[in-house]
Amino acid sequence: MLRENMQTFLCRRTNIVIANDFLSCKTQLYSFQSSTFLFHAQLCGSRRFDLIIKWPTHLTVDVLYMLIVDKSSGGSVTIFLNPSERKFCSSLEFSPETSKYSICIYGLTVKETEYGRFYQLCSHSKRKLEGLKVADTDISDITMSFEMKETRVVEMPMQHNIKKPMNVTVLRCPPATYSIVQSDSNSSEGTWTEIQMLRLSQQNCSTNKHMIAVTVQHSHVISFKTYLSIDDYKQLYVLALEYLFSKNKNAQQCKPIEFFYRNKSEQYYKDILKSASGEMIPYIKDNNGDQGSIINGAINGLFYSTLLSPSSKPPPISFYGPVRLHLKANVMFTENCNIYFSDFYCHYQQHYVTIVLTRKGSQEDVFCNQFLLQMDKYNNPFMQITRNIIGLNVVTATMAVVVEVFYTESVDVRSLLQWGHGYISKTVLMGRGRSKPEGIPKNENCDKCNLSYKK
Repeated sequence: MLRENMQTFLCRRTNIVIANDFLSCKTQLYSFQSSTFLFHAQLCGSRRFDLIIKWPTHLTVDVLYMLIVDKSSGGSVTIFLNPSERKFCSSLEFSPETSKYSICIYGLTVKETEYGRFYQLCSHSKRKLEGLKVADTDISDITMSFEMKETRVVEMPMQHNIKKPMNVTVLRCPPATYSIVQSDSNSSEGTWTEIQMLRLSQQNCSTNKHMIAVTVQHSHVISFKTYLSIDDYKQLYVLALEYLFSKNKNAQQCKPIEFFYRNKSEQYYKDILKSASGEMIPYIKDNNGDQGSIINGAINGLFYSTLLSPSSKPPPISFYGPVRLHLKANVMFTENCNIYFSDFYCHYQQHYVTIVLTRKGSQEDVFCNQFLLQMDKYNNPFMQITRNIIGLNVVTATMAVVVEVFYTESVDVRSLLQWGHGYISKTVLMGRGRSKPEGIPKNENCDKCNLSYKK
């Protein structure tokens, strides 16, 4: 939810422009008979700037999005227009005599989806306005004609790194919620998305028609993937291996893990043990780690840690609660489980690898088998099952990264404690003593665990 007085975003290299309540007018946008729109602007001084915008008559254009980019400074002006008005007259504060400009016009059409109203690209035209040529002409006014062609994908010409505010004109009124939805649900590849958030200050408003605003702040360009593909997981797996092998030999070796453990509040475990079933029930995966992780918000599970201190014991402190439940690792991780690589990320210092453990044939196992990278439970560098000298299964895990286990099954805590397969202990509480409900996103600036550095 955008909470500032006036905000919007620019999205580059995409085939969807997305916004709820994008237009300020409450009247319906009708498909119009004419395929021509006239844009009249008064420039600095007495010059007039006329644009004749045309598009194929078989296209329904509900919004005209005009982008004027100063190629010298990188600054830009954007204008959203209601084509049903047929024309628009305003003033623009730029001087074409002194610079070179690129003018792009995009035709957007309304698309109603289950997520709400979206605006999809349907046509596009682009022309250059050369400053010196304009200055040399004896004609005081500038007239340009734009013939828009039908298209679905274009790249917006905002390839600059300036930090100063950019002038923006926008047709909409906040508040609004912005969403990003993969346009091709059948695609097997996650797509890179780039977004820039702009905070606007209203300058002038024509009721139910057009709004002119100026940017007072803007963010850096945020680059991310909507979801990770199998190829992405393979690359992330390689990054995790590179990080693992950058450690010394001793750190790379897997240590025996007798227990998986999980810290929570005292009340959390009291409620479980007092319940009729005595079970710890999985809940939906949060957004912790890589925001493109395919399991975020998709499958249920519970997190357990495998980290051991140099003394081969779990750390004496916890940020997630003062009560620690220890459960036998070889009771939870068995031959009836499948193991999947799910994430590699950091929170500025410690690096983590997330492993998903599923019961073979379960709903979660079917999902993970389709979208995640399955590993050999008996031979992988992060966590595996081995056998000791008397033939019993032993779980081992590397200490070069923190291996966190996302276990997708319910756990009968009461029975496991009664049968001696686990115990409860107290730990020193650090920080807030609980995890954030929404999770903590990965450090996007780390060059060791981000795919963006490998684009």
